[in-house]
Amino acid sequence: MECGAHVLSWVLLVAAGHTEPQLGTQLPSWASWVSINACVQVKGGSAPTFVLGITTARLVHNHHINKHKLNQYPHNRIALEPDVVYTVNELRRAGVKKNILKYIHENSACNPTNQDVHNLVRTLRKRENTSTTSAKRLKKWMIEFSEEPGNVGLIFVDSVHDKTVATCIRLQTKHMRELFNMFPDVLMIDATHGTIASKYKVFSIMAHDVFGKGVKKNNPAWTRIKCILIDKYFTETSVLKVALPDAMVLLSQFHVIKYLQEKISSPEYGFTSWQKQHLHGIVSLLVYAWTEHEFEKYSKYMRHIMSVGRGAVSRSSGFESNIRQLGADSDELGTDESELGTRAGLGVVSERV
Repeated sequence: MECGAHVLSWVLLVAAGHTEPQLGTQLPSWASWVSINACVQVKGGSAPTFVLGITTARLVHNHHINKHKLNQYPHNRIALEPDVVYTVNELRRAGVKKNILKYIHENSACNPTNQDVHNLVRTLRKRENTSTTSAKRLKKWMIEFSEEPGNVGLIFVDSVHDKTVATCIRLQTKHMRELFNMFPDVLMIDATHGTIASKYKVFSIMAHDVFGKGVKKNNPAWTRIKCILIDKYFTETSVLKVALPDAMVLLSQFHVIKYLQEKISSPEYGFTSWQKQHLHGIVSLLVYAWTEHEFEKYSKYMRHIMSVGRGAVSRSSGFESNIRQLGADSDELGTDESELGTRAGLGVVSERV
C-alpha cells in the first residue's frame, strides 16, 4: 500500500559524463541531456520503506541532431586540449592575439569563430587576475622567494581550534646572510610593543630569529655573536641568555632615552614644564656619560631639578612617593647602574663606539 501523503517529487537532469565546463574538455550539447521525473513514496506496513518511482522519462533526443547543430554551441567549437590552451595563454601574455586563431586552426580539430577567440582570451585574463586568498598568495610568494639562491624562507604554523594557522614568517635574503656572516659581533633585536592597545593587526615577520627557529642552522657565524642589543621593553632576556650564553645583553641607548623621557612627561610625577624640559636633557647626558664620575654628577643635578618646587605641590597628591620612585632610589633614573651605569652586566654606556 502506498501513502500519497509523503510524496516528494523533482526533476532530475542527467548528462552522461557531464561535469562543470572546463577549458579543454569535450562536453555533450544541451540537447543531448535526458530528463527524468521521479518521486519518493513511503510504502506502508509494519516497517515503512521509501520507494523511488519514475513518473516520466525522456531518454532520446526530441529533435534532429547533426554536426551543424553541434557546432552551434560555443563550448563545442572551443573544446581545446590543455596544451593548446596553455600556448594560447602564452600568446595572449606576449601580446600576439592576432596569431591565436591561426594557431588553433593549425594545432586542433576545433573551428572557433573570432568571437570565440575573444571570449577565450577574456576568460584567460579573468582567471589570471582573479584574486586568490591571502594564504595562497603567501605560499606562492614564499616558494618564489625560496627558489632564489641563498634565500631562506620559513612559515611556522600552529593548530588553533583544529585549524592550521600561520603564526610567524621568517625571511632571510642572500645579502642579509652575507652581512651577518661578515659582521656577527652585534645582534640587534627589534620589537613592536603596545600592539593590542593600538589595535594593530600584527603578523610577526622575523628577519633574524634568535629563539631557536633556524637562525643557528642557516647562520653558522652565530657562534661569534658578542653583544645583543635590545630595547627597554624587551622582557625575554632569559631566552637570549639560554640561546646565546656567551653574548652580553645591552640596552639600546635610543630606546632607554625614549622610555625615560616618556616617564618624565607622564602626569603621574607632577613635573612642571620647566622641570620636564631640563630633565629631558639630563636623561641624554646620563645615558651618554663616559665615566662613572660624570654619571654621578648628572645624577645629582637630576635630583636637584626634581626637588625644585616640591613645596608648591600638595603632599596629598602623591608627589612625594612618585619623586622617590623616580629619584635617587629609582631603578629607572637613579644611580643603579644595572641599566644606565658602566657595569658590564646590562649597561648602555658600552654601546658607544
